[in-house]
Amino acid sequence: MARPTLHFTPTQNWMNDPNGFIFYRGKYHLFYQHFPYDTKWGTMHWGHKTSGDLLHWEDRGIALYPSKRYDANGCFSGSALEVDGKMYLYYTAIVYDKINPEDITVSAAGLLASQAMLVSEDGYVFDQSQKRMVVPQFPVIATGEENPAFSYGDSGNVRDPKVWKHGNTYYMILGSQHPDSTGTMRGELLFYTSGDAIHWTFANVYRSDEIRTEMFECPDLFEVDGQTVFITSPFGEECPGNYKDHAWYTTGTFSHENCDLRLDPNLKLIDWGMDFYAPQTTTDEEGRRTIVGWLRMPEALCDDSGNKWIGAFTFPRLVEVREGRICFPPHPNVKKAFSRETGRFSANKPMRISILAQNGARIHVGGFDIAVENGIVQTDRSKVFGDFPSIGTVFQTPRICEASEEIALEIYVDDCIVEVYVNDGEYVISNICYGLNNEFYCIGAHCKMYVGES
Repeated sequence: MARPTLHFTPTQNWMNDPNGFIFYRGKYHLFYQHFPYDTKWGTMHWGHKTSGDLLHWEDRGIALYPSKRYDANGCFSGSALEVDGKMYLYYTAIVYDKINPEDITVSAAGLLASQAMLVSEDGYVFDQSQKRMVVPQFPVIATGEENPAFSYGDSGNVRDPKVWKHGNTYYMILGSQHPDSTGTMRGELLFYTSGDAIHWTFANVYRSDEIRTEMFECPDLFEVDGQTVFITSPFGEECPGNYKDHAWYTTGTFSHENCDLRLDPNLKLIDWGMDFYAPQTTTDEEGRRTIVGWLRMPEALCDDSGNKWIGAFTFPRLVEVREGRICFPPHPNVKKAFSRETGRFSANKPMRISILAQNGARIHVGGFDIAVENGIVQTDRSKVFGDFPSIGTVFQTPRICEASEEIALEIYVDDCIVEVYVNDGEYVISNICYGLNNEFYCIGAHCKMYVGES
């Protein structure tokens, strides 16, 4: 098969960040960063798929592609919003500062970034001639009595507009960076407001001496049960694992009156498997905050139709506040899809394994190993990850509970993806695996298995 059955993957070639995630006119629309000509990163387009349940996706082709002077070298990440029944797409428009003469799909130097948008009447037809630039290239100087010459933004690193509406006003958050007093680049967040979702005005900037990131990528700001939650994929946060950068969250407060953001500087990982990056959230058809993220893959696969592809999205997860902490349980539609109980594990079918694990438990899932020891959950994919010595294979949660307490695990297996939900999303460990087999055993735990419906 060499392709997950129920996870979101590109029909072919390269995929990275989720974009424009929205429930619109009775369907979920999910766009994605896409290079349609090869299984490596190149000039970015937006691929597009739709679904009725967040699990079964129909390919809708290319939604955005370079067509203007200001996006000649790529349509980077962004978001979607419904305005007066229409779908508004916002994205970062890229021009390469210098073209690589040996490969024009990548830059030979830096980037020149601006923010652009396109309005679709129905969410299926995207007329590239209707694009417009809404935030020009940086840097820009803001003037005011308190700070008459405050420089913000960066010519190449300002991107990933996330747009939402509150009251009668539209808001945009952008990730960017600025040089500090020593010349070191530090991350910042830029806020814009609009009365019509088309014409935007700079509102405020967030900077922190405590969050020592070089750049905030893919910022996402929202409320869950009255709690402000901030999600980002910042550059430079120290973390175990192979990939340099990861996806984090924190909480804080946000004033819609003046776009004043205050954040707890103690960032926390969204997913402890370290392949997870660039997540985006939306509200589902029942208003629940829902998140998906990109799972980075070191090697492309080929499906039964001969299509080569690389990159996958996690199952959709909810964002919940539970006893004061943020949790990421699987979306109810995911559990619903795994209802048929079975007594036999098969790596050729999507599977859900429900486990109540005691201290010392050992679970072997097709070569992927899980251990529970002294209140810590550890995963090991070294047997099913091929020859990628530079990429981490063993990951674990912090200590969750006392050794005498049981830990609930929900393990989802779908071809090359294994997602482990600990205590219904208190922690999540997602891993890309290659070569899972049909071997299964469970020691020190109660186990039930279910087959997913394709």
